Amino acid sequence: MRAFRSTTSFGRAALLGLGLALGGTVIAAIAATPVAFEDGNAWSQLRGSLNPADYKQDYTVAGHAGKTLALRLFSKNPNIYLKVTGPTGRKPLVDTIKTGETTWSAPMPADGDYTVEVYMLPEIAKATTGDQPYALQVGIY
Repeated sequence: MRAFRSTTSFGRAALLGLGLALGGTVIAAIAATPVAFEDGNAWSQLRGSLNPADYKQDYTVAGHAGKTLALRLFSKNPNIYLKVTGPTGRKPLVDTIKTGETTWSAPMPADGDYTVEVYMLPEIAKATTGDQPYALQVGIY
């Protein structure tokens, strides 16, 4: 995971530098990490960390209408949150910054890729020192 974070940081820095050189607005298109499930296992666990430079990480989950998507977030930092958006990418299905919850589940309304964002607010991330580790459990049943 560390090598991926370094590449992500480098990629963001390169995009920012290019945008500043061109005098335009930069929209970072960093690829999300796909969530994989072992055969016969409805749950997958991912580990990561957030810091001032990398204050969010996106994961994609292939979903099917009617199945339940369940999430559990484990972190010692209470300022790490979850946001889930469906295949349309419009209004989030949940954003735990509003509730403070560390678990969430709901039936998926449509087939397609769901994005799970683990994040801290940028201003909070800047005030932290070092990596803020977390574990994310993703279930589909």
